[in-house]
Amino acid sequence: RVLRIKASGMAGATTGHVVNLASNDVERFAMASMFWPYLIFAPIEALVVIVLLWFELGYGALAGLGILIFIFLPLQFWFSSTYAKLRLRAALHTDYRVKLMSE
Repeated sequence: RVLRIKASGMAGATTGHVVNLASNDVERFAMASMFWPYLIFAPIEALVVIVLLWFELGYGALAGLGILIFIFLPLQFWFSSTYAKLRLRAALHTDYRVKLMSE
């Protein structure tokens, strides 16, 4: 985000604010690089587990898969959106704190 800010937008920004933006951007890149393999291996692993459950449980595996998809997946989306809102509030408080400390 720091690289996309125009020069006119940077005029009112303090050094602490710019450092905070850069720090958040670097943290996001670090987290993305740590978790990107899951995008490749998670679907493969899920498919293997479903096939193994089918051989062991039969139709009971479909019931478990249905519960997973229709209950736990929406619950996971809700938790992640709530966490994103809390993270945004924390970032706003951090910006305010950095601005106060730099004055």
